[in-house]
Amino acid sequence: MAMLDETLLYQKPVPVPPPDEYFRLVHFDLKGAPPKMEFLKELFPKLSEWGCNGLLMEYEDMFPYDGKLEFVKSPDAYSMSDIETLQQLAKEYGMEYIPLIQTFGHFEFVLKHDDWSDVRELSNMPTSVCPSNPDSVQRVVEVVDQVFALHTDLKFFHIGADEVFHLGLCAKCRARQDSGLDKSELFLTHVSRVLKYLKNKYPSVTFIMWDDMLRTVSVEQMKAHNLGEMVDPMVWNYSAQDANFRSRFTDDMWSNYAAVFNNVWAASSFKGAFGPTLYWVPNHLHLQNHILWLNEVNLLIPKTLKMRGYALTGWQRYDHFSVLCELLPIGIPCLALALSILMKGAFSHELHAEVSKQLGFSKPLDLAIIMVSGPESNPTSATHAIFPGSEVFRCIQNLAIYETCQEIRSLIATPKETVLEEEQSTKSDAEKRAELEAKVNRLRSKLQTLTDKFWECMSKMYFNRTIEEWIKLRLDPLTSLLDKSLQSSIAGAAEETSKEDKEEQMVLDQPGIDDIS
Repeated sequence: MAMLDETLLYQKPVPVPPPDEYFRLVHFDLKGAPPKMEFLKELFPKLSEWGCNGLLMEYEDMFPYDGKLEFVKSPDAYSMSDIETLQQLAKEYGMEYIPLIQTFGHFEFVLKHDDWSDVRELSNMPTSVCPSNPDSVQRVVEVVDQVFALHTDLKFFHIGADEVFHLGLCAKCRARQDSGLDKSELFLTHVSRVLKYLKNKYPSVTFIMWDDMLRTVSVEQMKAHNLGEMVDPMVWNYSAQDANFRSRFTDDMWSNYAAVFNNVWAASSFKGAFGPTLYWVPNHLHLQNHILWLNEVNLLIPKTLKMRGYALTGWQRYDHFSVLCELLPIGIPCLALALSILMKGAFSHELHAEVSKQLGFSKPLDLAIIMVSGPESNPTSATHAIFPGSEVFRCIQNLAIYETCQEIRSLIATPKETVLEEEQSTKSDAEKRAELEAKVNRLRSKLQTLTDKFWECMSKMYFNRTIEEWIKLRLDPLTSLLDKSLQSSIAGAAEETSKEDKEEQMVLDQPGIDDIS
């Protein structure tokens, strides 16, 4: 993982508009670890306090679909009254409320069900709808219409449409390509049909879409489908190094967008962008990403494009079937810092200290991931942290300390390290086994304490299915490691005992003095 780039992070401030002239949306990815309503009620006022003025709610299967779509909703789905409460809370704290429903790719939450398998691009891959299937648009807008029915006074709506990985692969799509239609046209045809339907039915709403599938599309193609009249692109880039950041964009991307669209959005990330299996947020990379976005907006976006604002994304899974990455409480400190960066136009030691203090940390928050390997390590203490979810933050910090302690690391040492340690040891095999068994039992006791604490803290903000999944993903492998170590010790002892018994029997079988004739 990349190191902290102080030259990039601590650069001079760039000009930013007054806070009320652009959006700072916080994204909730509800396809994994959806928070309970009680937690969201606690979090929303804090978000407003930290500078958030809009919410981007990616419902996935947490929306209370009903009727013939009832099969789509999760067992933990929010109720209709919950959806109303979320909108009321957003209004109370001055935050724009923007639903996000995928309408092309990342449509697994619907396509995984057999009832909708007929509109998949590939029958065995429930990721995206087929743009050549005449039923696809109607099916997609059925989902969107149900979401609109429970929202009032919407100004914006996000239709997703990113990462359509399996585009143009079915027989119908291949036939259309063979007749001269390229993949961009397949994509644009479906998206424009969805947008035409939505704009006709909800003319006062501004629609937003992820931009990545448009980056290699020509100006002429986008204009031919009237995209500029129907949608705003939300340009996403989560890279933390300048070269990587720039490589995500084509050289003519901004000029192409300026030729087609009047407005544009930017999307950064505060968690969930640097590895699908991470459970601790690399704060420095996310903060550097925000600095790079400030530079991009200030220097490279054409002035004819109105920058509506930023969406700070917080991904919880990389797709519907992926494992959970960093939980929301682990990302909240980074989110508070990132919001401050967007309002101040820079990151500084003073901002770092001020926000950390507001969150209740004993010293400025650690920016890079610290490998805690013993008492000499001194990670930022979260003992007095007071932000929503801080108890879960402390639990996961304790897990990081546990996972990287010397005792655990010794159990997963490489064979070379183990041989060297054994060569240097003067203890008997029995003594080594006794020490290992004592260590394993001690570590198991600590792990059980951690597990109990996780249940206690996480149950306040997460449903049981999330807690069970997270413990299976993060704690059960540690339990297996300890069990394996203990079993190896027992097996070694049994083997040694068997060897000693055989040697003793061999001695008994040797001719003795009484056997001499």
